Amino acid sequence: MKELIEYLASSLAERPEEVRVTESQDEKGPLLLLTVAPEDQSRLIGKEGRTIRAMRSLLAASAAKTGVRYVLKIAGGDSGTAAEESLKTAGSEPDAAEGHD
Repeated sequence: MKELIEYLASSLAERPEEVRVTESQDEKGPLLLLTVAPEDQSRLIGKEGRTIRAMRSLLAASAAKTGVRYVLKIAGGDSGTAAEESLKTAGSEPDAAEGHD
């Protein structure tokens, strides 16, 4: 899953050499922390979160076979702090945030 997110983010970023994905565990399960250059953070989130939602959908489809729930967080560049919105990926669970446009 880490490689999938890294590939997608690198393809979209203006500075792909600064894209990093680290995998760890948190209280909710596997955590993927996507670190990008600060100027790429809004590009990866996209207008109204559409780009990151598409990435989450691809991640959920890839993870569906294993039944594992991933949490995806975006950190901007050197700050190392996760964006306000933590982005969750679940196999087939609906996401309450996706209904807002």
